[in-house]
Amino acid sequence: MIANYHTHTTRCHHASDSEEEYIQVAIKNGLKTLGFADHTPMPFPDGKIGVGHHRMAVSEFSDYVETLLALREKYRDRIEILIGVEVEYYPDVFASLLKLLRAYPVDYMILGQHFLGNEDPGDPYAGVLTEDVTTLTRYVDQVVAGIKTGLISYVAHPDLVHYVGDDAIYRREMKRLCLAAKELNIPLEINLLGLVEGRHYPVDKFWQIAAECGNTAILGCDAHGAHRTGDPAEIEKGIAYANKFGIPLLQTLNIRPIK
Repeated sequence: MIANYHTHTTRCHHASDSEEEYIQVAIKNGLKTLGFADHTPMPFPDGKIGVGHHRMAVSEFSDYVETLLALREKYRDRIEILIGVEVEYYPDVFASLLKLLRAYPVDYMILGQHFLGNEDPGDPYAGVLTEDVTTLTRYVDQVVAGIKTGLISYVAHPDLVHYVGDDAIYRREMKRLCLAAKELNIPLEINLLGLVEGRHYPVDKFWQIAAECGNTAILGCDAHGAHRTGDPAEIEKGIAYANKFGIPLLQTLNIRPIK
């Protein structure tokens, strides 16, 4: 691994260590590019805050960008620093989100769909174990709609949805996701955090479908602590996982600008 595009900060309220500590570990581990993609603030209308508590506030966004711009300059001779965000595709909020992001020098977006709908009360978290076909279908619909905007550089943990119902239905729906990503030449992430921590993802049957559809993948550290930034042992596990399915791994990302 020479580049990681999935790095968080303390602003998401569930990560630790400073931005500079992530950068120093990345350099130590030989990364040439480090992209920060903390959970984007969501400019919900009318004071709504959403049901998720895993992102920075809109008021914190300028400091996020300014901090990374300063560190980009400080370390410019040692590593490339990119400023990104991990977004949710919420149909009713996406236009407002783009307006916010485009006011700053943000390099890229990755899509990490955690909640469905527009994150209203009652909208499910996709990672909760379920046999509900509607949850699976809505997840795939929303991911596909997000990548069809043409603004998403890759899909983070595309197999986050925790559907444990009929395998034929899972295959049908996830094939839709994989084929849409393939058509648009958007990589799918093998999430190292999930792999190393033994979460319910990566999902073997998903990556079998992705291999059959001819998708490309990229490793994402999903670093919530500096020590996870390009850890050689974690990378080795990720490469072995990709090789198990014959999934081609990208070393660098074709950044899709959001301007």
